[in-house]
Amino acid sequence: MDSMPPILNIIRSQRANVYGPYEWVPSNGSIPENAVAAGVDSDSVTLYAGRAVHDGSILPAKIKDRAYVSFDGQEFIKSNFEVLVSNDTSWKYTDSNTAIPDGALQVGTTKEGTPLYMGRAMHSGSKTPGKILSDGCLYIPYGNAEHVHCSYEILVLNKLNE
Repeated sequence: MDSMPPILNIIRSQRANVYGPYEWVPSNGSIPENAVAAGVDSDSVTLYAGRAVHDGSILPAKIKDRAYVSFDGQEFIKSNFEVLVSNDTSWKYTDSNTAIPDGALQVGTTKEGTPLYMGRAMHSGSKTPGKILSDGCLYIPYGNAEHVHCSYEILVLNKLNE
């Protein structure tokens, strides 16, 4: 059973004075109050922002009944995951030719330590969240595969007092 390492707590404390608060809540079989909505599946079910461990990496995940992550061209389903809870997030349009914007929430890391962010894009009638890699593209899990989008929205924390 993969467990979530506490490495991202440092990032949270560094941003606490500038950006709105957020928390990662371990899944207990239900979606917590104030979970961040990240999209809508093709069957009109809300998808939530989350993260899960896979192959030594902490990957951004779409949360439905379980966590769905993309890795190495495939979609993987995880039963152990965390759900993002916050009232201070928004989505900002960007693309692979643009730098990661200020306030983008680092959701995870590769096993090599490369930061991963969460984005979302329309795919097959679903607004689906996934991971943004260092190449700037969004990789989403959908239909047992990993799909690439280079224009998407990125999850950002709202600045306090704005």
